[in-house]
Amino acid sequence: MYLLNVHTLQLRPFMDEKTRPHYAILSHTWFSQDQEVNFQDVESYQQALKRKDDILVNSIESRLGFQKMKGSCKQAVKDDLEWIWIDTCCIDKKSSAELSEAINSMFKWYKQSEVCYILLSDVPSLASFEESKWFTRGWTLQELIAPETRVFFDDGWNVIGTMDEKTIQDVVSSITSIETIYLTGVPLSLACVAKKMSWASKRETTRGEDIAYSLLGIFDIHMPLLYGEGDAAFTRLQREIISHNPDPSILAWGTLRSTDKLLSLSRRDPLNLEHYVLHDPSQRDQLNLGHYGVLAMSPKDFEDCGDFERSMNPPRDFTLQITNTGVRLCTTVHHFGTSTGHRAACDLWCFSWRYPTNNLTIALVQGLQSGPYININENQYLRSGFEVWHAPKDLDDTWSKRILARISRDGDRKGTREGHTITIAEDLTLNPFHFPRLTDTVVRPPRERSMWKIF
Repeated sequence: MYLLNVHTLQLRPFMDEKTRPHYAILSHTWFSQDQEVNFQDVESYQQALKRKDDILVNSIESRLGFQKMKGSCKQAVKDDLEWIWIDTCCIDKKSSAELSEAINSMFKWYKQSEVCYILLSDVPSLASFEESKWFTRGWTLQELIAPETRVFFDDGWNVIGTMDEKTIQDVVSSITSIETIYLTGVPLSLACVAKKMSWASKRETTRGEDIAYSLLGIFDIHMPLLYGEGDAAFTRLQREIISHNPDPSILAWGTLRSTDKLLSLSRRDPLNLEHYVLHDPSQRDQLNLGHYGVLAMSPKDFEDCGDFERSMNPPRDFTLQITNTGVRLCTTVHHFGTSTGHRAACDLWCFSWRYPTNNLTIALVQGLQSGPYININENQYLRSGFEVWHAPKDLDDTWSKRILARISRDGDRKGTREGHTITIAEDLTLNPFHFPRLTDTVVRPPRERSMWKIF
């Protein structure tokens, strides 16, 4: 870890945490590349000072990034700190090893800082605080959450407020949709995966891979960086999360729907589940409609998951783990029939505070087309649309059973989103389960137990 001396503007490495001095840290949004000051620029600046190369010195000092660096150093001097860390100039990005170490350690570095200066360079006054693009950038999420002491500054380095102030806490919580408890030191481990993903759902990064890499510290994950892998980075992140934290809410991405609305529809018309889910006019223009794999494609898929929580009493045999071939899931699948075909739903053992008494499920529809699918009794089921459901209180008995699902990579298929295939091997246990009464005729239990085959 390199730190910048606030008096001399010289960089110095501190590899041992035990001997590392107290330091401030800067959180900001970047100017254009030609206006920022990077690691090599700081070294060139020091050499130019020794050579008395006024042209180069003046060229570097005229950049907006240099003024930002000087402003943060002046603030650190006021706080009696000798060192500061700034991501633009304290990482040698020409070294892939150093870049990887920095990104994997960044959450910890922000957490260990004495104070984090949050510079809102596009905010001239408190009136425009909520409009800052700082709240929309991917990397600034961990910079908001990790430090203990955070001070907001406007573009003139005037203090707007600190995160110790209740007013600032409430405003920031409103902007970011992060509960104030997680902004004030409550361990992030208490938040389920889906909730933490939702915090990043409206944030953007310049490079596609960075939306995954910027979340490593939020989930306490370390993984190598592979710039050029594109969306595969987010899939890799999810697999690492499952390996370290088998939280079923990671599968609960999508738009939460109330099955009470489905009940209302079914009283007027026989239920056509895939028509409602896949052809809802309110979603048709915003979503990539069709059938989906098991893992999400980006944090945007978790936008509606901000109030999700893990269930406190999942069954003892519930498991979610990474295997050599993919992800292994042991949960409950509910089988039921409708007038338009056979349906199933997977329990995810998490809930939304909008419906706190009901577990969330994802709906499955029997093979409508090729794509990422679930095999149940040698029949193909697809995830039906961009939806997560909760079971209503109006229930009817049907059959369900525990299953083991193995999720492995599915190849690219025309007309479908990339995803994962689930191959299911069932156990011998049959349990009665309650599922919503849609109409008297469309929901029915399996005709005989022999339909549950072991394969």
